[in-house]
Amino acid sequence: MINRFLLAILFTLVPYWNAGANEVSENINLTCITNDKSMTQTIIIFANKNKEMNHRFGFVNGNVVSVDVTYANYILKHEIGPKEWNKEEKIQVTHVIDRTTGVKTETWTSKIGTEVFQGKCQLVKPKF
Repeated sequence: MINRFLLAILFTLVPYWNAGANEVSENINLTCITNDKSMTQTIIIFANKNKEMNHRFGFVNGNVVSVDVTYANYILKHEIGPKEWNKEEKIQVTHVIDRTTGVKTETWTSKIGTEVFQGKCQLVKPKF
């Protein structure tokens, strides 16, 4: 069941999803695999930012993430945990993707510690 918050975000993003058609830039679609091959992720970074909030958004395996774009990196952030938990109880996830090499570092931070995953991302290029 999709909760109302996610549905509201999706409806907010739909105009921006198609807005890139008149612009040179396109959404960035990535497939990322950890070095040990234990995790595969699909990442979408929307080309247009929400002008009202001055933020970019995207998805990691269907989860809505905030996106910061620097000259060198894409930085994606979200949290994992039930909606009724406080922010301090949830796992804070940060993905840092090098825009030149595709090298990705994913950090999970919780009150019991930190876990770091290394991997590599590639642009999705449909074959057919």
